[in-house]
Amino acid sequence: MLTTTIKEHKSPDFSVSYDPKFDILRLSNKSAGHFSYKDSGSNLLLMIDDKTNEVIGAQIVNFKKNQQQTYDSIQKLDFKQLKNALIKVVEVLDGN
Repeated sequence: MLTTTIKEHKSPDFSVSYDPKFDILRLSNKSAGHFSYKDSGSNLLLMIDDKTNEVIGAQIVNFKKNQQQTYDSIQKLDFKQLKNALIKVVEVLDGN
């Protein structure tokens, strides 16, 4: 059985976008020409660089509509940089 190792892209910089019409938050810390999404929770999708298999971001659907689910999904993440970035985004958006 072959296993693909997924590692986290480490960068202090990330970009965030929020679409209030569809309640979708997107966060990425690396520009990639080709990436895929991997389900990582009930409302969280990881963005995976197709060439390097690095986690380069996340997309959260129903970001504000289901805040407890969003919080739970973020807390379950194994990727420290991404988790910390998402927590910062939640804090900023909760303040607005």
